[in-house]
Amino acid sequence: MDKTTKIKRITFFVLKIILLIVVLGLMYFQLQKSDFSLQKIELQHYSTLFLAVLLLPLNWYIEFLKWKSILKSQGVARDNDKEKNSFYAGIVTGMLTPNMLGNFLGRIYYFEKKHRIGIILLTLMSNYAQFLITILYGILAFFLFQGKSLQVNETGFLLLPGLGLLLLLCYFYYDKFFLLFSIFKSKTVKRILALKKDTNMLTALLVLSMLRYFVFTAQFTLILHAFGAEISFNVIFLIMQYYFILIFFPSLFLGKFIIRDSVAMMVLGGIVASNEIVLVASLSVWVINLLVPTIFALVILKNKK
Repeated sequence: MDKTTKIKRITFFVLKIILLIVVLGLMYFQLQKSDFSLQKIELQHYSTLFLAVLLLPLNWYIEFLKWKSILKSQGVARDNDKEKNSFYAGIVTGMLTPNMLGNFLGRIYYFEKKHRIGIILLTLMSNYAQFLITILYGILAFFLFQGKSLQVNETGFLLLPGLGLLLLLCYFYYDKFFLLFSIFKSKTVKRILALKKDTNMLTALLVLSMLRYFVFTAQFTLILHAFGAEISFNVIFLIMQYYFILIFFPSLFLGKFIIRDSVAMMVLGGIVASNEIVLVASLSVWVINLLVPTIFALVILKNKK
């Protein structure tokens, strides 16, 4: 490792630590301001909590369908064990990398070198599709409900839809974007440009990402209701705003653990429910959708050895 790279890594690490301290400080003041008390937390509706947990397999099954679509488009010979094991490995490496972007690291280990560039690209495109859906529905939420967080002013009426359209164009015309870098004659860029773009597959990834977005939005809504919050369109719109804002926060570790809870209290606390309930709901969603699947994947992969 050269000196410049080492300095960059140390600088990035220090910035992450500073951000963590800032987030912890914000969370502390939010809890102090609300006079935090565990006595305010009471599970009132066991059925809705149970339903939120039941949605866990559906959440990850949709992600698995996205993975199968990627493999099919790459012409990889069908192998159920390889499909599943690579998917589980992707869950583990995704959990340990910022914003789950590292899920391709676990996946490509199971495939020949000739398929890896395509798998990496399309896995990143699948992640981008989920990001794009979160942005688009977040923008919609800001226009439908402006009672909290970032209110849409006159500038927002122009900038937010413009942002959504730009990101959508980047998704379907990513090959044109990569052409901008062809002047560097990078072998990787040339191999990416040589890949056949499958618009139908990209559309399928976008639709599946939308379905998955509905699932984890429903989970958050159900868990809030389980602890006493009322279910309404305003609550759902605020949750959509929460996911929109969260996506722009850098990930420190473990799927934005701590950061997502602080952002949840900032957006939802005091409106949807008390800070205590919002904190518990946010932690519950993290445990159900990220921690449990990661532990399950680790157990499965360990038993395969």
